[in-house]
Amino acid sequence: EYEGERNEAGERHGGGRAVLASGDIYQGQYKNGKRHGKGTYHFKNSSRYVGDYQQNLKHGEGIFYYPDGSRYEGSWVKDMREGHGVYTYPNGDTYEGEWLNHMRHGQGVYHYTTTGSQYRGSWVDGKMELGGEYIHSNHRYKGNFSNNNPCGSGKFVFDIGCEQHGEYQQIQQEYEGERNEADERHGVGRAVLANGDIYQGHYEYGKRHGQGTYRFKNGSRYVGNYQENLKNGEGIFYYPDGSRYEGSWVKDMREGHGVYTYPNGDTYEGEWLNHLRHGQGVYHYHATGSQYNGSWVDGKMELGGEYIHSNHRYKGNFSNNNPCGPGKFVFDIGCEQHGEYQQ
Repeated sequence: EYEGERNEAGERHGGGRAVLASGDIYQGQYKNGKRHGKGTYHFKNSSRYVGDYQQNLKHGEGIFYYPDGSRYEGSWVKDMREGHGVYTYPNGDTYEGEWLNHMRHGQGVYHYTTTGSQYRGSWVDGKMELGGEYIHSNHRYKGNFSNNNPCGSGKFVFDIGCEQHGEYQQIQQEYEGERNEADERHGVGRAVLANGDIYQGHYEYGKRHGQGTYRFKNGSRYVGNYQENLKNGEGIFYYPDGSRYEGSWVKDMREGHGVYTYPNGDTYEGEWLNHLRHGQGVYHYHATGSQYNGSWVDGKMELGGEYIHSNHRYKGNFSNNNPCGPGKFVFDIGCEQHGEYQQ
C-alpha cells in the first residue's frame, strides 16, 4: 500500500507513506521510486529509524531505536553505523565516538553506568586497542591496550598520590604448550583465558595462528583456522542458539562462501561480506520448502533472483526482500503473469 506523491513516470517521488509486504511502515521522502531524504521507518519487530536515506539505504544522520531499548544516534553510510555517533546500551552504558562497519573504530569514549568508570582512547574493530586511558573511581591507567586490556607500556596513577609505571602483559589464567626462544607461545598449546574462554590449537609468535578450537564461556565454539588472533580462512562456528556457520572467514568476519544453518532449520548457502549475506546465494525455508536463489546485498534479497514456492515461482528483480521492478510469476497450472512490480 502506498499513499503519496509520484513523478511523471509513476514512481514514488516526494512525500509519501508505504506499508510494505513485510509489515514494516515507511513515511517520508522518495526520489525516483526509492527512499531518499528524511524519513521514518517502523520495523515490524518494533525497531525504528528516524533520519536520512539515500537510494533506499540509511545514509547521513539518523537515530535507530532497537527493540532491547538501546539506540544509536549519529552518522550512517550505506546502512552501516559509520562516522561519529552515540550508542546508548540497554544497561545505560554509552559510547560516543567514531564507528566503522557497525563497530566502534577510531577515537571514542565509553562510559560504564554501573561503576562510573570510563575508557577514552583508540578502538579497533570494536575493541580497546593501541593508546588510551581507563579512569576508575580511585585510579586510572594510561597507556597501550590490546584486546580490551592493558598491554605494553603504561602507568597506573592512584588517588593517594603514587604512580606505577611498567610494561604490562595480558593476564592468562593458564597456558600449557610450546614456546619459541623469545618465550612467546609458538607451536601447539592450550590456554585458559582470564574471561573463562578456552583455546586449544596452534600459535605463532604469541598469537593464535593456524588450526585451533576456541570455546567461549557462553557455549559458543569455533573450530577452524586463525591468523594473528583472528578467525581467518575456513572454519565452523557453533552459536548458543543452535545455529552454526561453516565456511570462509576474513579478519573475524563471515566473508566468502559459507553455509549458515538457522535455529528453525532454514539454511543459506552462498556468499558473505561483513557477517551479512552478500552476493549470490540460496536460502531454503525449512517450514514451507520454499527457496530463494539469487542476489543479496547487505543481508537482503536485492537485484535479480528467483523465489520458488510449492505451486508457483517468481523470477525477476527484488528490492528490500520483495519483488520490485520487472518480473514474472509462473504457476504450476501453466499460466504466467508478467509485470512491473512495486513494493
